[in-house]
Amino acid sequence: MGEIIGYKTIDLIVADLKDFRVGEPKVREAIKQLGIEPTVFMVDRRARYYSPQDISRIREWLLSH
Repeated sequence: MGEIIGYKTIDLIVADLKDFRVGEPKVREAIKQLGIEPTVFMVDRRARYYSPQDISRIREWLLSH
């Protein structure tokens, strides 16, 4: 998995948020609580990607929780 045009998969989001000391379950919780829907690109239909705006929303949610 990886990054496409600023969109990132959960594993990269977790790596970027290492300063928050959160794991994948907490990031998934933020995604669920915020009602964020992933983007699927034709290049890799298996992976779920999140936009830079969504990543910012996740970061803000983690700061408040």
